[in-house]
Parts: sequence; C-alpha cells; structure tokens
Amino acid sequence: GMAQFPETVAGADSQSLAKVSGKCVNNAVSVNRDDPTMHCNTDGEWLVPIGHCLCQPGYEKVGDTCQACQPGF
Repeated sequence: GMAQFPETVAGADSQSLAKVSGKCVNNAVSVNRDDPTMHCNTDGEWLVPIGHCLCQPGYEKVGDTCQACQPGF
C-alpha cells in the first residue's frame, strides 16, 4: 500500500514472473533502504512482495498516502 509500481508487461511463459522495482509514496521511506520489489505474473497479478515502506516521522498513513500529522496528535 505504501509503494507504487509501474505498469508492467509480464513474460509470455505462464511460469515466468517479471521482477519489478517500485518506489515509496511521497513522505515514505523503505524500511530496509532498498526499493520495494514485487513480481508480476502473466495474469497481471502482483506476487512475492519484498520490502515495504513506512511514513517518515511527522507523517501518518492515510489510505495509501502519508499525510502530515495534525497538530495535537
């Protein structure tokens, strides 16, 4: 949810997976400092997530974005 992945064309072989690097959403950072990755299969499904992103200090998760924390929270 906190990473974005580009549209990807998967391989023609039903057994192949396309490895795709994503980017953390604005105001989020990767937990392990590497870009998050996922694999796309020929059915257009995203599988095997590796890594994840969290909101930076001072920001909170709102849906799939990181918004500045409101004063007093």
